Amino acid sequence: MTLPAIFSYIMAILWRFYVFKPVHRVRYGRGIPSGSNGGSIMGRISPEHLVQVELIERVRLELCVDFPELKGPNFKETGALRLFAVPNGGIRHIQEAVRLKAEGVQRGVPDLVLPIPRGKHCGAYLELKANKGRLREEQKDWLRFLEAQGYAVEVAWTAKDAFQFLRDYLSQGNRARCPAPSANQSTENRKEKAYV
Repeated sequence: MTLPAIFSYIMAILWRFYVFKPVHRVRYGRGIPSGSNGGSIMGRISPEHLVQVELIERVRLELCVDFPELKGPNFKETGALRLFAVPNGGIRHIQEAVRLKAEGVQRGVPDLVLPIPRGKHCGAYLELKANKGRLREEQKDWLRFLEAQGYAVEVAWTAKDAFQFLRDYLSQGNRARCPAPSANQSTENRKEKAYV
């Protein structure tokens, strides 16, 4: 049994026990318990969530082998990636939603960000949809804006399509030349912002 097969088996076991664990949740769009007696029920998981989880697992198992720059800090211990999710969806308590909005979370921002330049692009943004999901106007606006700024953008309805987009994007070869800092930015300011 190969190492990826063992890892997949362990992930399947963890998935079963931690994701599909019975929880007490409220029905989407309503403030009443889903169960008839208000008891413990299986939490509702969006199809987009399942697509995104499948994609991230495939990236960790397959793409990180071909493109080691995808591995984030402590990859071996935590599985951290340079591909990350934007927490701008889902059902939240009103206080959490207000706090996130105050921090700058906005509707329509794509689900995944890949800040690795390739070809003529400075990075990539990926919006995931499932089944017959449609883009909202805010999402279309963000995708147009990001594409105009030099990013690769894609909308994928399956994990397979999203995975193929990421593989194609990362296979473009040479790193892109991203726009230089603006002329009015001082030299000291640029040095302060440099990340080591």
